Amino acid sequence: MRRRTVALASAAAALLIPATAGGAQAAPPRSEVYLTTPFSKVVAGWQWRSDRLDPVMLSVQDIKADGYSVSIRLVTETPGQGRRYWTTHFVHSGAGTGLNRTTYALTGGSPQRAWVETCKWKGGNPWDCRISTITHNPIDDSSVSG
Repeated sequence: MRRRTVALASAAAALLIPATAGGAQAAPPRSEVYLTTPFSKVVAGWQWRSDRLDPVMLSVQDIKADGYSVSIRLVTETPGQGRRYWTTHFVHSGAGTGLNRTTYALTGGSPQRAWVETCKWKGGNPWDCRISTITHNPIDDSSVSG
């Protein structure tokens, strides 16, 4: 239990660390989501950029000894590509274990919305999936010519 709490606290703390230290340039806007389901706890966050989310930090913990694995994945929506489901990351090692990943998502256009999905899995099949709060891109790119 303590290890799981420390891992979630570490992931949450990582989301709060500014991407740039010093300098006159403002850091890109960030979004954070938290989700607790009957089978997992999720902490995730990302920085919005004009053509990507970078960095993307994902953390999922398996919280139930039920024989199921758990997973996490990022989902984005852009005007050109529509909805995109990114790589699914699994925790197969049982209750009280989890994973933390830092990655990025090149969205091929201005990302409009993003969220994470967590599922429990048995025999290679998802049995129950839940989504986090859907976040919206706070960057106003209406003045960008294309």
